[in-house]
Amino acid sequence: MTLNAKDRESLIKYKIERSLDALNSAERNFKENDLFTAVQRTYYASYYSAEALLLIKGLSFSSHKSLIGSFNKEFVHTGLVNKKYSSILKELFETTQTGDYGNFVGFSKRGS
Repeated sequence: MTLNAKDRESLIKYKIERSLDALNSAERNFKENDLFTAVQRTYYASYYSAEALLLIKGLSFSSHKSLIGSFNKEFVHTGLVNKKYSSILKELFETTQTGDYGNFVGFSKRGS
C-alpha cells in the first residue's frame, strides 16, 4: 500500500482509535464476564497498535503473522519496544486463534 504522508497520518490515527475502541470494548466484555469476546478485543487492541507503529515506518501487511513478525523485527529486536510486549502480542494471537478455531474452548478469570 502506497500512501502519501497525509493519508498515512490519517490511517495511523484511525488505527489508534480502533485500538482504543477495542480496548474499551474488552474492558466492558471482561466486566460482563464475556471472556471470549474480551480476549478477542484485547488482541485486536494490540494488533491495531502494532499496525499503527509499523505504518509510521511506511510498512503494512495483509496477514497477522507477517505483521507480528515485522513488529518484532522493527521494534523489539532493535530495542525500541520491550520484549515482553512481543510475548503478550504472540500469546494474545495464539489465544484468539484457539478461541476462534478450537472446539470446546472456554476462558476463565485468573485469580477469581
